[in-house]
Amino acid sequence: MSKVICKVCGTAYPDSASVCPICGSSPQGKNEKSTAEKKSSVSDKKAPKGGYYTKANVKKRTMASQKQKLAVSVNAREPKPRLDPQSDEKKKRGPWIAILLILLLILALAAYIVVTYALPYFRNDVPTPSESSTPSVSDNNQSGIPCTEITLSRTSMTFAAKGDVLLLDAKPVPSDTTDRMVFASSNEKVVTVNPDGSVTAVGPGEAIVTVTCGDVSVACKVVCTFAAETTVPPATTKPVSTDPKETTDPKETVSAEEFSLDRDDITLSYRGETFQFQIGKIPYNSVIWTSDDPGIASIENGVVKAIHSGTTTVYGSYEGKTVSCIVRCNFPDSDGDGGDNQSSGGNSENRPDEPARYIINHIDVTLYVGSTFLIELYDTNDNPVDVEWYAGDSNIISVYGNEVTGISGGMTTVYCVYEGETYQCIVRVYYSD
Repeated sequence: MSKVICKVCGTAYPDSASVCPICGSSPQGKNEKSTAEKKSSVSDKKAPKGGYYTKANVKKRTMASQKQKLAVSVNAREPKPRLDPQSDEKKKRGPWIAILLILLLILALAAYIVVTYALPYFRNDVPTPSESSTPSVSDNNQSGIPCTEITLSRTSMTFAAKGDVLLLDAKPVPSDTTDRMVFASSNEKVVTVNPDGSVTAVGPGEAIVTVTCGDVSVACKVVCTFAAETTVPPATTKPVSTDPKETTDPKETVSAEEFSLDRDDITLSYRGETFQFQIGKIPYNSVIWTSDDPGIASIENGVVKAIHSGTTTVYGSYEGKTVSCIVRCNFPDSDGDGGDNQSSGGNSENRPDEPARYIINHIDVTLYVGSTFLIELYDTNDNPVDVEWYAGDSNIISVYGNEVTGISGGMTTVYCVYEGETYQCIVRVYYSD
């Protein structure tokens, strides 16, 4: 009969027994041992001498376990090998890349501030102290505030006496425009104008006062209705002498052959308008002046005055020589008294009741080369109508807006077409002596 050694307590007992009679362990107890005990067992499969729980075997297992733990702790202290060296480099570069991006953003913001706010002060077009501080007109138009409109206090003026002064108030729009306002007179023999807009009457006739501000211009019509001064030349103020030698002195006598009028056809456009003939050195009071119809136009000392609408002829006679001039008074007559200061074209009191819806202020005008007049079309309420005027012959007159200027001698018309009807005015242009 064979025996079995208990692997728990080391007792030998017959293999016929199912368990150890001492500890009660079965022969298969070896399968229930822990994994640590399997590893710590000796290489041979025999049970240790004396059993597992003898003092010697327990001590051996304890020392083996401590050595194993010590080896594990030592291995844990050793550094692990680097798996990817490049990943460490990338981790180190990350913060520097973030710092670089922040610096670039700060530089871009600084460049924007310099270009937007600081650079304009250093441009070349900013005048230096050595340059002129007065801006040119082109500079004003480019960097200043341009004028878009001019408002006038009046669009027409009438003077009854020489030396009278009226203020033409002109206001630019916008009020803070940088453009300079300029006043100018088309004929300074009729009126003069100061830079502040003060208009002064100088002589009889018509003129245009133009106000310019930048690219905008407006006009004001000026009419001087007073008679021209009939100043006798100095030679005629000499007292008449009874000495035959003095009266027959050829130096003091003007031949009748030299007697002539400077005009042979004139047009007066409103009641009371006057025209002064020029006759050279001949005294005005030495000439006999007459009119075919004093009710249309009268003449005295060479000054023709319009009385009523119509056409007549005035004459001047000197030492047997007679000269004449056609006078056309082209203005509507009214039922009123018609004072000398009343004017057609803008004054309904001088217009008769007519079925026509629109009235032209001039129908026949005579002027010198370089002289101007205004042509207007009015409705029955005396309001000007905005129409476009044309020159019948642009070689004789020029038309700018409603301002007509004589440029060459001859006769033509200025006309407009409104609502299917044509309105025209005859214009006679003469060369001045």
